[in-house]
Amino acid sequence: MQAILNEPESDPSRRSGAEAEAWRQIAPLLDDAMGRLGEKDRNAIVLRFFENKNMSEVGAALGASEDAAKMRVNRALEKLRKIFAKRGVASTTAIIAGAVSANSVQAAPAVLAKTISAVAIAKGAAASASTLTLIKGALKIMAWTKAKTAIVVGVGVLLTAGVTTVVVKKTVSSSPDSIYEEIWKHPDSSSSEALEKAPPILIIRDARYPNKMGGIWTTSGKGVWDNGDIADLIGFAYHFGSTRMILPDGLPSGRFDYLNTLPRGSQDGALREELKKQFGLIAHTETRETDVMLLKINDSPKLQSHLSKGGHTSNYGTGNNKIQRRIFRNVELSAITSLVEGFYLKPTLDRTGMSRHYDFDIQWTEQKWSSPEARMSTIQQALLNQLDQFGLELVPSREPVELLVVEKSK
Repeated sequence: MQAILNEPESDPSRRSGAEAEAWRQIAPLLDDAMGRLGEKDRNAIVLRFFENKNMSEVGAALGASEDAAKMRVNRALEKLRKIFAKRGVASTTAIIAGAVSANSVQAAPAVLAKTISAVAIAKGAAASASTLTLIKGALKIMAWTKAKTAIVVGVGVLLTAGVTTVVVKKTVSSSPDSIYEEIWKHPDSSSSEALEKAPPILIIRDARYPNKMGGIWTTSGKGVWDNGDIADLIGFAYHFGSTRMILPDGLPSGRFDYLNTLPRGSQDGALREELKKQFGLIAHTETRETDVMLLKINDSPKLQSHLSKGGHTSNYGTGNNKIQRRIFRNVELSAITSLVEGFYLKPTLDRTGMSRHYDFDIQWTEQKWSSPEARMSTIQQALLNQLDQFGLELVPSREPVELLVVEKSK
């Protein structure tokens, strides 16, 4: 995700003059600075200043004592101070802490959203108490960012599927209830509370906000999505990515807004029924032989050098106009297959036989591209080169894979 940090209006009742001036200087730098912190330092800053936890609570979330948490926060603030100093911003750790804390509700760096992916790479494994604490914090933090890409991947694993029959409201044609419209206007974590409190309903309608794309799911499975296509809706209903779908010809080509505030256990089934009713689409799974990419080990010592030292599981992107990075911490190799699948648009299977956790930092250079195809080709080559540095390789193959076959109902 990319952060859009809007400079907040001055509020003398909440900030001193020094803090206001510090915020004006550090706000454009905060995203990159937080990305340069280590995971534990970043989590400490999140909990202390964005979640407003006391040192005892910070320590509990990080699995440390109160004194250790205080030292961690102070060290992290000092690192931020040095980063800002290198960029010409002279300040103290106290002023930085005050500025960030006072403005945390208005804006937060996109890299902090990484904590939300703790469960997404773990194939549904149970999360620890500290991990869940950070996930809750990340959900609130992302209320203060304007995300251009999907949040659903990070939260989706926390949801529970079901097929309970419910009454479904179809497309809203005019003047929908203001509560739903407000949620659509802000398809990010700022709508989490409104989603949870909204009356139960499912709505699919033509997209009304062309400048917004993406959305969020709460931990109870309620969600909003703006400006998605029909494949997005199918994916939400059946929990399949587009690379593992077989789609029929003649699908609707428009863009849609989607809102689902139905109770847990009824959301998926209701959406499937609505897809059938509104678009005449049904789906079933089949195992078919198809083109795939296989992730294999080609240098065990290299891979061994990337073994994780522990900590929270995370998977997030950061970068600027020149360099884009994808950072993995304490992840299984299935996290890499998910990344490859997104770039190669083919099912990617883990054939390493490894179940341990690893740390990876993948990056590529952005430039002016002649076409989207040229950009994708360059990124694919960069990915291959870096996987080789990790002791991994991609091998094209044909394998039987479970696919979602979408059909038009008769």
